Amino acid sequence: MKKVCYLSQLEDNASAFYRMSGVLSYLNSPDVSVTNIYNSSNNYGWQSLIGFDTFIFQRPSHEVHLYLIELAKDMGIRVILDYDDDLLNVPFHNNASITLGEQKANIKKAIHLADEIWVTTPSIKHIYKPYNRNIHIIPNSHNDSVFKVENKKPFNKETKIMSYRGGASHEADMYQNINDIVDMINENQDWTFRFQGSRFKHIEERTGKNHEYTDPTTLMQFYKEYHELNANIAFFPLLTNVFNLGKSNISLLEATYAGSAFMGCKNLPEFNYDFVIDLYDEDLLSFELVKDNFELLERRNNEAWEWILENRLLSEVNKLRIERILA
Repeated sequence: MKKVCYLSQLEDNASAFYRMSGVLSYLNSPDVSVTNIYNSSNNYGWQSLIGFDTFIFQRPSHEVHLYLIELAKDMGIRVILDYDDDLLNVPFHNNASITLGEQKANIKKAIHLADEIWVTTPSIKHIYKPYNRNIHIIPNSHNDSVFKVENKKPFNKETKIMSYRGGASHEADMYQNINDIVDMINENQDWTFRFQGSRFKHIEERTGKNHEYTDPTTLMQFYKEYHELNANIAFFPLLTNVFNLGKSNISLLEATYAGSAFMGCKNLPEFNYDFVIDLYDEDLLSFELVKDNFELLERRNNEAWEWILENRLLSEVNKLRIERILA
């Protein structure tokens, strides 16, 4: 049996849910055992790693992380690093850009030191390939153990709700289209526009009561509220830059399970599917073209769900992790 330990820098965020604790806990194999070695004191040494065959470490970036990687290798432990974002190309407007920019040399060295790298998208693999040739794509997926397939929300024909979910790091993504978004909200008073996560004050101050905001909450509470909202359309603007070219489509996974048709940027690889409604039709925000076509919206939601069932269920994607651990 392969004895695996893993470590996330943050235990309670979406990144850990999609890449570490939320997925490694569901590795169903008699040949693999997994242990989370996280401790709140951030004090790790040989005693944290002793007895393990493989060490999976998420998003290492600091000098102390390099020490831990080197320690594991000195102990004969195979090191696998997991990156769900392109940390070498974080744009200046991202709130983590300064910290990660200062740690870029450490990130490159960590990638070079590792025995193996797991990434979410082909774009990140391409960026990281000069520093390590042993890189494998393990896509983000729908956790069908926590969120059962049979509980997927159907498309709701009784409401008119458009939703957005995202954190503060997406402020620039949102504001690139600010005038169109403000006009969309103000010109469609029969629709409710629900924003969950960050508060975009420059949109809020220019719109009225049909622009609603949900306060940040715990991760599982967010998933519950987003699922219960059952919006007709979910939209997710993203700037076209190197960082977003590596962005995974968890926003699509979440929206589809909540019964929403998804409107996104089809020029980005992870959103370039027929069931994604392109955010713009030439110069027109596509909402105006589809808002009354519930038949189309329902069909797009169903098509997206079929794709998830065939390609992005965690129970299947985790077989890639088991395969790599046993390799």
